Amino acid sequence: MHSLKTWSGLRGVGATFLALTFAFACGSDDDDGGLGLGNQAECKVSADCNGNNEPYCLEGRCVECSSNTDCTDAGTVCDGVTGQCKATCTSAAQCSGDNPICSDKRGVCVRCQGDADCSGGDPFCNAAIDRCVECTSDKDCGAASPICDILDGECRQCMQSSDCPSATPTCSDHHCISTSCSSNAQCGGDRPYCNVEAKECVECLTDENCGGGGDPACNPQNGRCVECTNDTHCDQNQTCDVQDHKCQG
Repeated sequence: MHSLKTWSGLRGVGATFLALTFAFACGSDDDDGGLGLGNQAECKVSADCNGNNEPYCLEGRCVECSSNTDCTDAGTVCDGVTGQCKATCTSAAQCSGDNPICSDKRGVCVRCQGDADCSGGDPFCNAAIDRCVECTSDKDCGAASPICDILDGECRQCMQSSDCPSATPTCSDHHCISTSCSSNAQCGGDRPYCNVEAKECVECLTDENCGGGGDPACNPQNGRCVECTNDTHCDQNQTCDVQDHKCQG
């Protein structure tokens, strides 16, 4: 029979082994994807994730997969860092397109695995969402938009109304605005139209307000011009991702 001291030692070794195993499975260092979302978390449990494309909760965000069985395309596995189905690889020669880099720690093709892979207006690699972003924390943002929206990697004027000054106390789509409007005359700048029902100044009310260019469609949920809200806004061989409002394919 083991003594109490011996049993405690064995239990400690077992716990250490499990911790190391979990850390290896989920990645580490620059490639590990920890976000620290705090009050920006979009979920606590998978039941909070209603979308069919992202039904699982991983570290406060809704993701595509929780195990390899969720990935149906040949040669893909569930990446424990991003919660995305990724192509497996052992070298960059096996990666291409939007995911040109082979993560040497996780064995999957990714967009970036460190800041060295990023440049320009998006100089930081957010490994958890596998994207080069404008910011990973508030310290990366300036005075005009001082708060980092960590899930989107963009600097925002506000995330909630408590972030706004008394003169413009309402946070609407990450902008501090006046509490109400009843006509377009009360709006201006990049939000020239009044959504009378919501009493909010918005960028657009209809697609016609967005004009041409890269964002020709009006998202009725927040009054912002986006790339698409349905497939008709995309090229013939593309479809609209209605969550990101981007054309794909």
